Amino acid sequence: MLTFQAAFEEEIDLIYQLYRRCVQTSRGSWDDEYPTRDFVEQDYLRQGLMTLKNEQSEIVAAGAITPADELEDLKYSTALLHPLEFSRLAVDPQFQGRGYGKLLLEV
Repeated sequence: MLTFQAAFEEEIDLIYQLYRRCVQTSRGSWDDEYPTRDFVEQDYLRQGLMTLKNEQSEIVAAGAITPADELEDLKYSTALLHPLEFSRLAVDPQFQGRGYGKLLLEV
């Protein structure tokens, strides 16, 4: 069974290391300067750092659910009074290709 939950403080370094592993295999915009450990810690402090764990309690994916502050100045009509964004979504390279990222986006 998979578990999607808020990260624990002691998992900050594990998640940062997961992000670093993703940088090594990334075809995206992540590099040696992004994301930093400070981003991970700030996501945790904002109570938005999330993990997806497998049956062995291994972190297979992580990301941040935080307020979408950049939308504050936009004039839009929506039922969402406090929009959120899912950012820094990463699936550990050893677990990629198993549908975990897709699962997280469907939640």
